[in-house]
Formats: sequence, structure tokens, C-alpha cells
Amino acid sequence: LHKEYRRQRQMCIRDRLMKDHLHQPLLFNPAIYNSSDGKQHINYKYITVPQTMLVYAIDNTTGSASRKVSTLIPCSSAEWIIGYNKNNSSSSFYCIGPVSRRFDYTFGDFDYYFGIRFADKGCYFAPSVDDSVLPASIANQVFEYEPATESFEYRLISELIQAEDFDGQLEALICFLNDSKKYIAVPDNIIHMANEIKKASGNIHISDLSEMSGYSERHINRLFKSAYGAGPKDYCKNIRFQKIISDIINDPYKENSDYIANAGYSDQAHFQREFKAYTGITPRTFIKELTP
Repeated sequence: LHKEYRRQRQMCIRDRLMKDHLHQPLLFNPAIYNSSDGKQHINYKYITVPQTMLVYAIDNTTGSASRKVSTLIPCSSAEWIIGYNKNNSSSSFYCIGPVSRRFDYTFGDFDYYFGIRFADKGCYFAPSVDDSVLPASIANQVFEYEPATESFEYRLISELIQAEDFDGQLEALICFLNDSKKYIAVPDNIIHMANEIKKASGNIHISDLSEMSGYSERHINRLFKSAYGAGPKDYCKNIRFQKIISDIINDPYKENSDYIANAGYSDQAHFQREFKAYTGITPRTFIKELTP
């Protein structure tokens, strides 16, 4: 029974973390999954309005997410996290930009967290924001604020509290986006190159992108920085790392050499250095936390 539970848990973690290369900071912490009562405390679903986003809700009333210091690992996606309580008006709204370097962030102590991880094809902004603004404008930043009474964010949190179930919360989110935000998409030419990088699991040369697109490598570098706040080489590294994480979660009992075969790492030492640079821990420590 223990082996079957562990297998199912690993499959759930893999599904949550890896669809469309989405990776969110609160869910990165394996301690969140290791609740003492063995029950499911995370709801999640992929929705498209108009692009893919991962929406998740964490019930922290059991203490399953008691460690609130979260590691934000390099990733090109933007994310919102809403922390709130049901028995008082305390709440915080966190807007997290694309991350090009790992850093830790301490989130408030709330009973519930509701998060939206956007695919790196664009993001929602306030209607007053210029249409040329891209996720790079908020790269490596976390904007934390307490929603003002009667603001759209305050009303959203009220509806999250009143919703009967997770589907009701999703409906509230969609209404919030339609009523108070506008979607700004990353230009198609950048998305096309990003998709080629994803197809290759990050193991692709910028010269290959140059040949495919007809752009110079210098221009490709400018395009990626304008969209994500980081160049194409870093984007490739991020996607490669996500693939490695997916492989580890899928089968944490292999040797390091098996994970990095044909992944573009020069050797195991290179892999371990990059893994620790991204997460702050070694691959073995990460695997140990996944397989208690």
C-alpha cells in the first residue's frame, strides 16, 4: 500500500508541475505533499482563457504547507498567488514575474492559497497598461499587496471564500480576469522559437534558432530579453532543467547519469552544479524529500 500511495503521489506531483513546462514556487516544496493524514490538500486544473494556465488551491488548515519560505526557481512564466483566511479579512495578493535567478521568498501565513501560473505565452495586466508591456517588465520581482476594500481583487477573494467548491472558484477567477484585466500576448515569432526550444527539451543551439527563424543570434537574444527578461540560452537551461525535474519525479530511483543522458550536460558535476544553483539543494537531497 505504501508503494502504491508513493507511486500515485509521484504521478500527481509530476502532472502538477510539468504540464507545458509550468513550475510554481509554492508547489516546488515537496513538504507540501507530505501531509500527516495522507489526504489530498491541493486542487488544480489547467484552463485556457485564452491561453493555458495552471490554477491551484492549497488548503493549509492541516499544516500541510506550513513552510512558507518558498524557493522561486528560474522560469519564464508569471504567476499570481493569493493568500487568505476565512475567519478574518486578512489576505495578500502576490504577483510574481518571470524568474531568471533562484531566490527565496517568504509568503504570509494563511489558511488558504489560490494560485495561477500563466503559460509563458503572455500574462494578464491592468487595462491601463500599454499593450507593448510583456512579462519581462516584472522579471525577478514579487509585488505583494493587501487588496483594498471594494477592489476587484478584494471581491475575488470574497468569492473564493464563498465558493462551494474548486469549480466555483475557477468561475470566480474567470469573471475576475474578464472584468478587470486584459491579456497581453508574447509576439508569435518569440513563441515559435520558444516552442522549438521546448520540443528539444532545451537541448538546442541558438545558431539552430537563427537558421530556423532567419534572425541573427544577437536579435534573438534581444527578443527573448524583451519578453522574459532573460536571453535564449537561459531559457534553454530553464526548459532543460524542467525536463530533468520531470524525469526525476517520474522515476526517482535512477542514477544521476541516467537523468542527464543526452540532456546537454557535459558531465555529472555540471549537472549537480546547475541543479543546486536552481534549487539550493543537490539532486540526491531533492530525491530524498520526494521518497520518504
